[in-house]
Amino acid sequence: MAAYRRCVGRICDRFGDVRVGDLTVAMVDEFEHDLLDNGAAGGGALSAKSVEGVHAVFHQLLDDAVRRGAAEVSPS
Repeated sequence: MAAYRRCVGRICDRFGDVRVGDLTVAMVDEFEHDLLDNGAAGGGALSAKSVEGVHAVFHQLLDDAVRRGAAEVSPS
């Protein structure tokens, strides 16, 4: 549960004021690259495994938003 909370905290810190419909792939990619470079508590690199965890939580949050009708998937 603590790891999940850290993931959600990182996502909210970065995207808490961004509407789901305004998110872009580039924004999420930049976020994940930033986590790899300086996402640790002390500002250092976050491990790839930890970034994968954040990615998985973010993916589930977005899937839930689409499933509940809070967001739509735009055609590619």
